[in-house]
Amino acid sequence: LEQVGGCFASYAGLVLPYSPVKHRIPAFPVPDHWTHVVGWDHGTGGVNDPTAILLFSYDETGHVHFWGEHEGLPNATAAQHLAAVRALLGPGRALSAVGVDPSAKQVRIELQNIGLSSNIAFDKQVTAGIIRLTELMNSGAFHIHEGKCPKFEDELMHLQWDEKKVGKVKEGQRDHFFDAARYGSLLDVPRPATGHSMSLGPYAQDPAWRAYWGPAIEAQERAHAESLMPPEDDPWGDQLVNEPFDDEGSNWI
Repeated sequence: LEQVGGCFASYAGLVLPYSPVKHRIPAFPVPDHWTHVVGWDHGTGGVNDPTAILLFSYDETGHVHFWGEHEGLPNATAAQHLAAVRALLGPGRALSAVGVDPSAKQVRIELQNIGLSSNIAFDKQVTAGIIRLTELMNSGAFHIHEGKCPKFEDELMHLQWDEKKVGKVKEGQRDHFFDAARYGSLLDVPRPATGHSMSLGPYAQDPAWRAYWGPAIEAQERAHAESLMPPEDDPWGDQLVNEPFDDEGSNWI
């Protein structure tokens, strides 16, 4: 026996303690201001090795909500996969991080060339990802939105240990979305603020990233500002200042 994610694992049977009864919840529109993350497992494009991408979000309490998945078509490019992810994400949500397979150097280069930085978790071991997901499940902080990630959910319910190789996941199983979940969930990302202010994450200063998401960011920033002080309550809202500001101090009092 060995302790994994707060409980003891025998390395026999299922790898993860996933339960549809405990972890599947009714789907709902994920709030724009939550912290949105992508886990990206890039495959060769064949039937047995597809590109698997998971979209999930952290709420204000640190709970993780998996609510989107994409399995790429054979021979699709990184740009085409990214377009599918952005279609799932929608115009009002901004990515805080993209966790990619550490060995997929070419994919990271392609993503960088089209304006998207990718991230690699500090701990790259499979065991680290298993511990992370197990901890989330055992603490009640892991949620899959019903009907949104069927392939990921199927993997969770069937992924097994290799009983002949202690501590190893059995080879030859479908585990692409599981890998995507590992790459994304191990990233250290900011949690959303409780006041619905937007958490932009590590891409906030990336010009290409801001150029793409700029309108959505500005719209959410305006909405947040108006939630703090609605325009009708702003005592200076109808005041227009047209005089240039004297920043040299020559006319200061």
